[in-house]
Amino acid sequence: MPITDLEKDILKDLLDSGYVGKRHTPVENVSKGFPKHLRGDVKKAVKNLIRKGFILEYPTSHGMDVTLPIERTKEIKELLELL
Repeated sequence: MPITDLEKDILKDLLDSGYVGKRHTPVENVSKGFPKHLRGDVKKAVKNLIRKGFILEYPTSHGMDVTLPIERTKEIKELLELL
């Protein structure tokens, strides 16, 4: 499955913010850096990335959070062409 530009932006945002491994953020916070008209698309893209295994769900007492898997960090950086 190819990765869209929006999905790349989401991965880059999470990686730059350091949400890898045990550091996590609520799903609602992922869409905050994007324009309001794209927020629905961002939530769909996050679900697609979870399905593809690029984002992990992290259950908390206040709801579902997301984080990047440590073992796929290098692959994500290569995908974003950061290496």
